[in-house]
Amino acid sequence: MEKVCCYSEEAEKGIEDMVDLETLNNATLLYNLKARYFADPREIYTYVTPSLLVMNPYQRVPHLMTKEIVDKCMEYVGNPKMKLKDLVPHTYSIAARALKQMYTNKERQAIVISGESGAGK
Repeated sequence: MEKVCCYSEEAEKGIEDMVDLETLNNATLLYNLKARYFADPREIYTYVTPSLLVMNPYQRVPHLMTKEIVDKCMEYVGNPKMKLKDLVPHTYSIAARALKQMYTNKERQAIVISGESGAGK
């Protein structure tokens, strides 16, 4: 029972990709999301590769909508050596991944967006 209820102390740092955590369970997931959400600046995007979790910031987050992020995503699309983990967690990164896979695999891609009604999807 202790193993099920414990959380990874790594989550206190606010890890970008929760797959990198030694212990991934409900407690660790929630603690990591909380650490990132209340960081300065606020980080609302977190990977659980290849999925992206997004928390509604209830405020503007201009540091997450920059030309640098867009440029890095476009570089990722054109660079076969870059991996998704080379990009910060972001909706643009997920879109860039789908575009890159579409070009590489010559197959259609789908992005599923899910959340509560009124959550700002």
